[in-house]
Amino acid sequence: MFAMVGLVTGSFTRVLRAEIGGVNARIDGLRGEMSAGFERVDEQFRRVDDRLDHLDRDVQALARQVFDRPE
Repeated sequence: MFAMVGLVTGSFTRVLRAEIGGVNARIDGLRGEMSAGFERVDEQFRRVDDRLDHLDRDVQALARQVFDRPE
């Protein structure tokens, strides 16, 4: 009886550890995918920020041409 309980407990423990290992692997994969996605989003934000900086520079140049003209 005790041998049977020990066998079932040991088997259950091995299966549980294997399943937890699989879950950990999936979490690690998801973490990698999310990191890659966040890097892409960060790059897009950098591009938008650069475009806004250039747009700001252009608007300032136009404002100087329009409003700083001696008449």
